[in-house]
Amino acid sequence: MANSVQTLPVPETLPPTWRLPALARVMVRFARRKPLGAIGGVIVLALLVMAVFADRIAPYSYDQSIPAARNKPPSAQFWMGTDNLSRDVWSRVVYGARISVTVGFATVALATLMATAVGVSSAYLGGAYDIVVQRVVDAWMSFPALVVI
Repeated sequence: MANSVQTLPVPETLPPTWRLPALARVMVRFARRKPLGAIGGVIVLALLVMAVFADRIAPYSYDQSIPAARNKPPSAQFWMGTDNLSRDVWSRVVYGARISVTVGFATVALATLMATAVGVSSAYLGGAYDIVVQRVVDAWMSFPALVVI
């Protein structure tokens, strides 16, 4: 018995090692490869959060007039100061984000629907209509975006 070798049971699976979730890994890789895109994404996300939670973020209503606070400079009470009608500028910016985000999403949704309708009809009908649509799109894309806007 002194020469016998005793073996330990091998676990069926190895213990899991901790890793970032897949979405977090993709986001970190994107931030490293395209830092300006990541900064832009953070800004858009901040605007979206401001728009959704405007009621909780803004200390005052967007149209609330605060007596004796006319044209005040930025301070602890009024982060961006007040305007000539005694309204808090920070509150107005936060509520304005709601309008900006709504207009942005509506514009993108409408443009997507219109472009999809034109593309599907062009593909379905084909022929001369398809050629005309292709040439119009080619002409449109030949201009720089800043000139078109």
